[in-house]
Amino acid sequence: MKEKILLSNETLMNDKNYKTMMFCKKIYIYTSIVFIKVLICLFIIITSIILDLNIVNKVFYIIMGILGIIDTFKVKETKSSKLKNVKYDFYENYFLVDNGEMSFEIQYREVDTIIEKKNYYFLNVKKVPIIIDKNSFTLGTNQEFKKIMEKATKFKFYKTKTKNKNIL
Repeated sequence: MKEKILLSNETLMNDKNYKTMMFCKKIYIYTSIVFIKVLICLFIIITSIILDLNIVNKVFYIIMGILGIIDTFKVKETKSSKLKNVKYDFYENYFLVDNGEMSFEIQYREVDTIIEKKNYYFLNVKKVPIIIDKNSFTLGTNQEFKKIMEKATKFKFYKTKTKNKNIL
């Protein structure tokens, strides 16, 4: 007997969503690396200001530090501009992900983090980012999704606010 689908979602994966997902991956999955890189860049900037260096070296080190910080938050990974729907079917103990090219099953216990943004949920599954559009549920609602995920994963959603309107 086939299991009953509790929820279904079809998230359109375009370049903007993909870049946002990769940015979230960088910030939420590699937090310690990002933190250390920013600290090193700030150290270079502050040290170059404090030390008695000639103006050319001082400006050079400050520019290098600033470029290092910019590089830290820049998303380098891109995908083709072809639009693609990613379909999520949620069952009692797992959910299926189908992007049209491949399909795979994810047990709820494999979900490490759930972050709630204004329009999306960002899931971290074994260092693999998943983005789910809150407004694209074809069966069920985003409130039902939240209840199922909180029950299945035994942890609460992180809510984050961002001033940058381009991020989720």
